[in-house]
Amino acid sequence: MEEIRNKELLGKIAQGEEQAFIVLYEETRKDIFAFALSILKNYHDAEDVMQEVFMKVKLQAGVCKDFENINGWLIRVTKNTALDLIRKKKKQVIDEELAKDSIHAKEESTIADYSIFISELFNELKDEERQIVVLHLISDLTHKTIAKTLGLPLTTVKWRYRKAILQLEKISKKKEWEL
Repeated sequence: MEEIRNKELLGKIAQGEEQAFIVLYEETRKDIFAFALSILKNYHDAEDVMQEVFMKVKLQAGVCKDFENINGWLIRVTKNTALDLIRKKKKQVIDEELAKDSIHAKEESTIADYSIFISELFNELKDEERQIVVLHLISDLTHKTIAKTLGLPLTTVKWRYRKAILQLEKISKKKEWEL
């Protein structure tokens, strides 16, 4: 159902309807931001990637409206854009303290608080595990969709997800955090 709606929205965006772009943005921005954050581990970089992804959506709406899996395409564009940013900056490790300081300097918001918690907790996971957990829990994608999107076997996705959840539970107990 959501996939059909997104195809319709992309068709309207391709025809220049600004309202369709706004609707698609509002419905998918949190998922795209969360996935970008899971890769980059930096709030500001994730925001930049999210904005760039939506610029690509606007420019490529006519081409991608015929894709079978629009949500998968959005995730792939987000992942590729995030990886491009990492290559461009030539850095693998993000200064977490700088991100926290700059977040706290801004007006506090729910998404900023949530991203700090996610960042601290998810830094303990491997990149592949973190991406699968974010796609499943935050973007609400099924394991089958995640497997297809990331090009992994379904059993691998399920195994990595379970392993990550157990590790997150262990970490949260150790640090006395509540999941």
